[in-house]
Amino acid sequence: MWIMISGILLIVCLALLFYIGAVKKELKNFKEELKLTQKSDYNRQLRVSLFDKDLTALASQMNQNLDYQKKLKQRSEDAEGRWKQSVSDIAHDLRTPLTVVRGNLQLLSKEEGLTEKQRFYANVCLDKTDALKHMIDDFFELSVLESDTTPVDTKLLDVTSFLVQFIVDHETVICEHGLQPDIRLPEKSVMIWAN
Repeated sequence: MWIMISGILLIVCLALLFYIGAVKKELKNFKEELKLTQKSDYNRQLRVSLFDKDLTALASQMNQNLDYQKKLKQRSEDAEGRWKQSVSDIAHDLRTPLTVVRGNLQLLSKEEGLTEKQRFYANVCLDKTDALKHMIDDFFELSVLESDTTPVDTKLLDVTSFLVQFIVDHETVICEHGLQPDIRLPEKSVMIWAN
C-alpha cells in the first residue's frame, strides 16, 4: 500500500514539476516578447502555448495594455507633429506682416520733417522690429529642423556658379544700395555636397 501511495505521490510531484517548468517557460517567453515590443516596428501579441486560464488571462491583459500604450504613443506622435506644424505655420505667418511693418518703419525713419524725438522713437521701433524678426527667424528655423525627420538629400553643387548667379539675381539691390562688390572667383569651380 505504501508503495502505491509513494508511486502516486511521485507521479503527482513529477506532474507538478513539469507544470511549474512549463509555467516558467511561458513567463520567460512573455519577458522576451515584452522586450521585443519596445521596437517600433514590432507588432505582435503575446501568445500562450500552455492551456492555463490564469496565464491566458494574464497574456490577454498584457496585450490590452500593449495596445493601449501603442495608441497613446501614436496619439502623442500625432500631437507632436501637429504642434510642430503649428509652430512652423505661426512663425511663417508672422514673418510677412513683420516684414511690412519693418519696411514702413524704415521709410518713416528716413522721412524728412520728423522731430528728433519722433526719429528716435521710429528708430527704437525699427530696432525692436529687427530683434523680433531675428527671433522669429530663429524660431522658424528651429521648427523646420525639428519637424523634418527625413534624411537630407544632398547633391554635388558648384558653389562658384551659385555665387555668380546670386550676384546676378540681386544686382538691382546691390546697385540701389550703392555697393560695388569686389568679386574674386577661383579659377576652378569649387564643388560641395549640399542640399
